[in-house]
Amino acid sequence: MNNPPVGLVTPDTDRVEQYKAECHFFQKKYGMSMEEFESRLHEEKGYEDFEKEDDLADWQFSLETLRWWEEKERNLQKSLEESL
Repeated sequence: MNNPPVGLVTPDTDRVEQYKAECHFFQKKYGMSMEEFESRLHEEKGYEDFEKEDDLADWQFSLETLRWWEEKERNLQKSLEESL
């Protein structure tokens, strides 16, 4: 099979790697998944940690955006394979 044109795949791949790195950063920082972190953060009653709340928002954005770009990358790859 021929390799797809690099220029078409690189921008998506770069973004996927960027958001993977951001998700990995938060997972390493807190030693748990985003879902676990969110659950524990919301269990704390009567106390608000603005840094953690900001990290959660950034982590959620990174994870949602990562999933979106991975889907775009899969669709692009599928289209390229079908065109060959």
